[in-house]
Amino acid sequence: MSAAAGIKNPQDYSTNPNTVRARLRKARLDPFTRVKEQALAQDSKAVNRAIKIRSDTESFLMADPNTRRAILEGVEKEVLERRRARGCDAASKIKQFQESAAANAEGASSGGSVDGTDDTDDATGAVAVTDTAPVTPDSLFGPATHLSGDIPGTPVSMAVMGSSMAVMGSSSFAPMPVPHLSSSQQSHSLSHDGRVSMVQEISIHDHHGNYNDASQSSTITQQLQRDIASDAMSIANIQSQLAAILSEFEGLKRHVEALNNDLVTVKSSIVAQDARLHRIECLNCGGSYVPKDMSMDKVNRITRRIQTLAGAVADLADEATEIANVIKTGDKATKTSPFKADANGGMDIDINVQL
Repeated sequence: MSAAAGIKNPQDYSTNPNTVRARLRKARLDPFTRVKEQALAQDSKAVNRAIKIRSDTESFLMADPNTRRAILEGVEKEVLERRRARGCDAASKIKQFQESAAANAEGASSGGSVDGTDDTDDATGAVAVTDTAPVTPDSLFGPATHLSGDIPGTPVSMAVMGSSMAVMGSSSFAPMPVPHLSSSQQSHSLSHDGRVSMVQEISIHDHHGNYNDASQSSTITQQLQRDIASDAMSIANIQSQLAAILSEFEGLKRHVEALNNDLVTVKSSIVAQDARLHRIECLNCGGSYVPKDMSMDKVNRITRRIQTLAGAVADLADEATEIANVIKTGDKATKTSPFKADANGGMDIDINVQL
């Protein structure tokens, strides 16, 4: 590491082909493009760093996709607003560069003399070279030094926005020469409001800020178009979800109707089974079938009467059996029979007979 301003030595740079190619590309850029890309990259790094920190929190991980998108948009907006307030966002840096370039160019053009030309825009005089080197966008960053025999594409020194920059290249690589302009051409190339007309205006994304009215209007229009497209997609998703819910609801209605039909069938089957069980219970109790609509008290009374009648019949049967056995005993049984005929042909018990 060099002691002067902490600049690397040529041997300290990487020899990776991709790294060398990136350094060569950066060395070929004009100052405005270099400042623009560096400012945009710094904004992106700040936003990505904040998003990474926020995405590791528990509340973000537990949120749904829509909430996550809203959280990330809020983080991005907050970071860029802070950078814009400090004046270190891309739009502020680009504006500072344009103002610095315009001020340096106006100062250089006011010190020289031009032969055969005036300050009007339609000046067509010969190009005159002043005693001092004309101010160009490359000269705003200091001289460029190219060494041979060292590592290709290794810058000896690089500085941004006012510091000296020296870019080292190989013997086969030489930067494009910068044309020297006369003071009239310089004044023609610089607008009076402090902006460099030779540098085309670039459109910066809305989260990098707006540095003029035209880009602001364009950015607002683009943002509205993006919002409209996003809302249309959201509406389409909601409509598809609603259609799916309605279809599912129709299916549920069909299931409910089927369940109602099954319930009616089950109720009918229960009534039939209950009646059958009642008939079986009546048969097991020894009674006849009694419709279920009769009260249990009436059924019990009928059952008791039937049982009483059955008992009386059994007693009569026993008495008849005994009488039959007595009749079959013969004459002896007749003589000793306690019965005697009365005048009417009936049977009276003779109490005088000894059994």
